[in-house]
Amino acid sequence: MSREQDLRDLILFGEPYIKDKYRGGVRYFNSLIADEMKDLINHGFLELDDCQNNSPTTEEFLDFMEEWPGYYAHGYAVCFERSDVRITIEGISKGGTFIERDELIAFMQKFRYADELTIGDNNLRCWYD
Repeated sequence: MSREQDLRDLILFGEPYIKDKYRGGVRYFNSLIADEMKDLINHGFLELDDCQNNSPTTEEFLDFMEEWPGYYAHGYAVCFERSDVRITIEGISKGGTFIERDELIAFMQKFRYADELTIGDNNLRCWYD
């Protein structure tokens, strides 16, 4: 189990499992790229059909990120010591680059029902509770 948690945390956080970084057995991330998501899926750490309450599924987030490069997923990981061990994607974001009109429209159509939606000049973010 510890080797699996080390591998999962290396992909998610760039370092092996460190128990003290999990508060209540949970650790948040905010910069997961599409290739890392695919790596987590391939290792069985992230489920394609998982979702955070009424959010899109992991697969829907990943599809959007692959179609529109430059997005980062954010969410949390539950440690292996808990019975509800998992990774959950709570949303995606993109910032610091010009956002084309078509991309903005696609983002709004896909994520308009997010619990929090940020639309800025060079910043898009959705978050699901």
